Amino acid sequence: MESGGGRKRTGSGRGDAAVACARRAAALVRARKPEQVGASGLERRVVLATNRWYGTRGGAQGLAVGLRSVPGDKRAGKRAGGKTEVGLVVFVKRKKPRSKVAKGRLIADAVRTGGGVVPVRVVELVRCVPEAAVSVGAGTQTPGTVTLYLRDEAAGTLYGLSAAHVLAQSPLSGGRWRYGRPFDAVYRNVHGGATPTVCGRLVDRSVPDWDNIFPTDSVDAALYVLDDPGEAVRLNRPIGRAALGDVVRVIGATSGAGSAAGVVTAVDFGTERAMYPYAHPSGRLREVNLAGLCLAEYQSAGGDSGGLVVRERDGAAVGMHIGRLVVRTGEAGAMVESERRMFIPLERVLGRWAGLRVY
Repeated sequence: MESGGGRKRTGSGRGDAAVACARRAAALVRARKPEQVGASGLERRVVLATNRWYGTRGGAQGLAVGLRSVPGDKRAGKRAGGKTEVGLVVFVKRKKPRSKVAKGRLIADAVRTGGGVVPVRVVELVRCVPEAAVSVGAGTQTPGTVTLYLRDEAAGTLYGLSAAHVLAQSPLSGGRWRYGRPFDAVYRNVHGGATPTVCGRLVDRSVPDWDNIFPTDSVDAALYVLDDPGEAVRLNRPIGRAALGDVVRVIGATSGAGSAAGVVTAVDFGTERAMYPYAHPSGRLREVNLAGLCLAEYQSAGGDSGGLVVRERDGAAVGMHIGRLVVRTGEAGAMVESERRMFIPLERVLGRWAGLRVY
């Protein structure tokens, strides 16, 4: 696929609507402080626009607005380091050397607008890895973590919230999967040595967009009703919104409350190629697109899926952990593989069940 780091080009004369969209969104990115970027979907549009603009739309596997450390300006006699910039990130299936990419398919180094330049970074996207594996799960082999509890104020009913791939699917023999349906049992203590016991029943899930037409509709979340309401724990935290540069960590059933924290490096991340595996009603795994996610550098382990992501500086609950993203960065031929953790902004998850209150 396309490599990054081609000549800095602008799109004058090609795709007026896309150029106009790119300029408006890029100006918005430039104007904001790093911690404010991502509050709107406009930043994502600039990547989509410029990708079409340069004829590389088919090569994009994912898109985001992100932070990166950059060297100083050598022409000004400055040494590398000490600077962080907000830019656009294009994820591709395979990053080739510039010499191996057709001239018309290079992804530009930057988006030039009337008021300045927004940098563009190209990253190779390897795979998405859900992290189901303690605390609760559908069946007895897909454990994960309860994010928090919700309450129906009128009925007084308490619900547990977690990732849909934790509560609403479980592996069967022969490579087949059980697709969760209402009233399926949800189990507690699904991990080595402990005897799984039923703790509730699945009541609702966000159904993925199997056709991958509306990726923002695919929210990896589900609810179960508690058999014993006394198991519910109050949140006792403010609810906030994660932003670029925030330091966050996950409170997972495997990693615990003391897991290593890390910086939010990208917001508004979405895959343009279906690669997030879900159990389909047919009994097979099918990959779907996801959108509106955040990427961060905190640590997690199998079984942390569904875990609450909290911000270090104020303890605010900002997201639901759903897995890992494996990427390769650097120049083609000398790339380094690393991982980013993926989480869904908590406001998106709670918006799915707006009639319920956080307990």
